[in-house]
Amino acid sequence: MQRNPGIDNIRIFLIALVIIHHAAIAYGGSGGWYWREIADSSNTWLVALNCIDQSFFMGLFFLLSGYYTKASLGRKSLGPFLLDRGLRLGVPLVLFFFLLNPLTIALAISPTLSTIGETFGRCLRDHNFGPGPLWFVWTLILMTALSLIAEFLSRHRLPTIKSLPTFSPLLAILLAIGAISFCIRLWVPVGKNVLWMQLGYFAPYIFLYAVGFLSFESRLLERISLRQCLPWFGLSSFALITLAYVFTFGLGKGSFHGGWNVNALYYAFWDPLFSCGVILGLLWGFQAYWNHRDPKALWLSKFFARRSYAIFILHAPVLVALSRTLHSFTLPPELKLLIAASASFIICSLIASLLLKIPGVAKVI
Repeated sequence: MQRNPGIDNIRIFLIALVIIHHAAIAYGGSGGWYWREIADSSNTWLVALNCIDQSFFMGLFFLLSGYYTKASLGRKSLGPFLLDRGLRLGVPLVLFFFLLNPLTIALAISPTLSTIGETFGRCLRDHNFGPGPLWFVWTLILMTALSLIAEFLSRHRLPTIKSLPTFSPLLAILLAIGAISFCIRLWVPVGKNVLWMQLGYFAPYIFLYAVGFLSFESRLLERISLRQCLPWFGLSSFALITLAYVFTFGLGKGSFHGGWNVNALYYAFWDPLFSCGVILGLLWGFQAYWNHRDPKALWLSKFFARRSYAIFILHAPVLVALSRTLHSFTLPPELKLLIAASASFIICSLIASLLLKIPGVAKVI
């Protein structure tokens, strides 16, 4: 399959956004992360940034993952496909789980630079293992297995999504996703992990992965038009205005994360209704404006796209180390965020370039 520069550039954008998202948590945003500059601090702008990011960026990751899982399955027989998935998903997950996760914790809690090695050893002895941000890879393993089962049971007769549904049917689907999310969050609120997965967000994730998987043969994601996006831009803009109102005045009592209350109901429906316009807009915009065929632009796109997965795997310890280094400087949190995030992206790109020179590593990352 020939590479699509527009899709490559979306992947690069999403990886950069992941790093920004986690850096924002460190400086007062919402969510869980290894290190915060000030414990329990809250920055309204960064909380809003995390809320907006969360609504679409992981969903778009799952959409693209389903798309290219189907592409890989179409190119390879079952044996080579499973070997490829084992190397690409299993090896990084195991390495992060048992090595990079305790290292990142050590970087976050070590009293001084000189004690990082000792703290790392203690984290290993205490079994501070976990997937960290590679919960996404763990989830992809599960979704890939479900995809194979569905293919087998259907005898490779799964339907192909050939076109984007019109506004009303798609709106009905999104409302159903919001209702399912609300119900899930009655028992598993946002922020609670089950087998390292926040199931409160999984209704749109599963839907988008399935859409990606079923739309590859028609190349639907590469054919989104501005006309199809326009009504969703309007709905997303309206949803964003309501978010500003809620942040300013509130809706009432109760947690947005889940429960039988108006805040949880609002957030469950806001998530898919806002994200649809953003996801469609990114798919259209990157095809229309960042699908470069210019040799220099194409080289840069290929360079970072080739390293994007490695950047994702490596960014946690690098970002935590840089954030702690910036702690001693008196700077606005927003500026620290930009410095830490951009430096992490560059450093991880360089490390990835070195790793790709090692024989066999290219099959993993």
